[in-house]
Amino acid sequence: MTEHTTRLPISDEPAFSALRRTDLPSFLVAVSDNRILMATPACEPLGVRADSPAPLPVKAITRTMGGAVGQPPRLERIRLPNAFVPRLFSCATLPSSTGPVVLFADPDALAAPEDEAPQAAPAPSPVAPPPAAAPAEPARQPVRFTWEMDADGHFTALSPSFARAGGDAARWIGRSLDDLVVDAALEGADAALDAIRQGATFANAGFRTSGGSRIEIGGVPLFNGVKQQIGWRGFGLVWPGTPDLGETPVSPDASFAANVVPLRGSNLTPRERSAFDEIARTLTTAIDGWARPPGPSHEEADYPVPPAEAFAPLPDEAAESPGVPPAPANAWDDSLLNRLPIGLAVQQDGGIVFLNDTLLAWLALEDLAAFTRAGGFGSLLTRDTPEEPLCLRTLSGPSPVDVRLIKCDWHGKPAVIHVLRLAESAVAPRSRHLPVQAEGTSSTLDLFAFPILVVDRSGSIQQANGAAAELCGFPADELRGEPFTLAFATESQAEAVSLLDAAIATDSAPESRHLSARSRDGVHQQVEVTLARMPGEGHLYSIALRLVGDGGPLHGTPVPELLFPDPAPPSDQALSHFVRRVSHGVRSPLNGILGFVESVRASAFGPVGNSRYSRHAEAAAAAAQQLLATLEDIEALAHPAAAEAVEVCTLVTVVASAVEHALPAIRRRRQVLRNDCATELTVRMNREVLAFLVRSVLEEAIRATPTAGQIMVSAQIMESGGDKRIGVLIRDGGPSLTEPQIAQALSPFQAARASDRFSSSGRPFRLARLAAVLKANGGELRLRRGVESGMLCELCLPL
Repeated sequence: MTEHTTRLPISDEPAFSALRRTDLPSFLVAVSDNRILMATPACEPLGVRADSPAPLPVKAITRTMGGAVGQPPRLERIRLPNAFVPRLFSCATLPSSTGPVVLFADPDALAAPEDEAPQAAPAPSPVAPPPAAAPAEPARQPVRFTWEMDADGHFTALSPSFARAGGDAARWIGRSLDDLVVDAALEGADAALDAIRQGATFANAGFRTSGGSRIEIGGVPLFNGVKQQIGWRGFGLVWPGTPDLGETPVSPDASFAANVVPLRGSNLTPRERSAFDEIARTLTTAIDGWARPPGPSHEEADYPVPPAEAFAPLPDEAAESPGVPPAPANAWDDSLLNRLPIGLAVQQDGGIVFLNDTLLAWLALEDLAAFTRAGGFGSLLTRDTPEEPLCLRTLSGPSPVDVRLIKCDWHGKPAVIHVLRLAESAVAPRSRHLPVQAEGTSSTLDLFAFPILVVDRSGSIQQANGAAAELCGFPADELRGEPFTLAFATESQAEAVSLLDAAIATDSAPESRHLSARSRDGVHQQVEVTLARMPGEGHLYSIALRLVGDGGPLHGTPVPELLFPDPAPPSDQALSHFVRRVSHGVRSPLNGILGFVESVRASAFGPVGNSRYSRHAEAAAAAAQQLLATLEDIEALAHPAAAEAVEVCTLVTVVASAVEHALPAIRRRRQVLRNDCATELTVRMNREVLAFLVRSVLEEAIRATPTAGQIMVSAQIMESGGDKRIGVLIRDGGPSLTEPQIAQALSPFQAARASDRFSSSGRPFRLARLAAVLKANGGELRLRRGVESGMLCELCLPL
């Protein structure tokens, strides 16, 4: 023994009784220096010896529990140096004369030995019948069990050990922790509920059941191959509770002396302390369930109060006043609850028995029967994800609510009261920001073809019409509460905010500025922004966005003809001149950028210090080439003219020339090309235009098809509406297209709601240009999507 251990009162302290069990591993660690003060002989094979440094896992637990003196012990699985598997230890921080110490005890060592088990005192009267044998005390050691949940948080599996420990597995299966809390089956489960809602790994989340059992659980979320959560899996420990005192039959002739356990003259052991805690908790529950008389007098309080049945009127007294109904034991004024500004629902005997008028008004229901027909809280309280708050389906739509559960007596019987309060976000839009006519204002704004936003002083969107929703790419209700700068490009957001600040500060007349609007698909448009204060609403402002030089809508929203007549479309020549001016204005600065990029790539003025500059220069050069190709497509779309020199062309010759041109790229990508064109097919068309069309479509197919993919080229005679045409069919193995994406690829004026494979490759107008050129020369371009992948491009050529 060391100097420290000689000063420890181990021989007479019940707290250190585990160290006297030499057959079980238990040891004592000092918090000050993490050294083992004492260890039983059973610790020697495990690599734990007295007066030696503690192993690393033991040191970590000692540091964690060093300041938890007087706290209940907790169970830890520790892997000792010479042990192949972790062992379960009960860890408790205890005070001593040398400072705080941590006792690591085998759980079996804490159980009282058989020779120290308390004996019942004999009955004082020999004539009294012998007392019934007391039932065996339930094991106080925790029982380990496993559990599983689905993605919605409902229990799907519980190990058989849970039922053997007294758990109601049939009541848990198919239900969530929220449901069990609502049914008053669990208490204090806030930590477990928060852990499930956060969706992260958790441990040591404890709660108690209605039967008095204490449970601690931990678990991890389960995911599928695409990182979507599919459920939970974990383990838990259950400490079985003691049975209710009212369920244990007691013989009326049994003596109180037979149930008295003599106490030793020292402190209680942890097992005895836990037993007394369970007894106190059971007594408290039983006392709370006793019926109470209505208002006993002060004189009657000096002696024990009889049960509630003693205060019932006698039969003859009830007969003397038949016209007056007896007053209930707990008279309750429900009208007061109906005037409260919160929702109240009383649950009793497994069902809702009362709803106040406030909650019925929120739900637009007449009475409790209508609430039951609507499905109760199971259908009226919803939550999309575990992270979101509960929402109540009110008359105005789903509204976030705060729900609290209170246990109390309702008309003399135990009940659970659900207290519902509308969250601030549910009442703020109507009470502080929006006028009463908010719904009518929204429908009125939809009459205007250009986007209109109604914002408050903070810049939050309060109303948006249909054109504004089309511009931003979100539904109007989802835009509520978002910053109004969502509708503007990055370079114009600061100026838009300054426009609102100026209107708030000066309270002047409406002001207009030219800014850049940005839609969800990334398209930038120059718009004239007019901001003005709304009449009668000092804290609301309206923002109108109109195209510069045009009063029409930004995104082609349908407009009533009488309100906004369509402007005359520009002529083809004017449109062609405009496109050429834009192309020239973009090409001039782009050529300067390309010159700088090429000088960096070629190290024309000396070597570049870092290789990353060369890689970025190559990427910039590729992006510039894509931009030049897009400008070329736009110029061709502006005025696709028909070729004058029309001749008879052999189709197999044109296709073979295009294949020979693309052969090096096909070999580099290790692709397979199958050519099946009849030699006798001829078309009447300009040879250069036909070669350009076939070559361009084949290049798009090669670019979209992955490495080692397959491309098929064929030609056949096609009939459409009685007309015969020659069709060149090119099928690739690239990504498939949806019908909206096909319409977007063939029309340059179609709203780009999603990125397709053409825009991803930097050529969003290439197919639209080819379709326009082919149409100008008497043909037609068709696109068909594959079954699972790929695309079929049909060039319908005139005979």
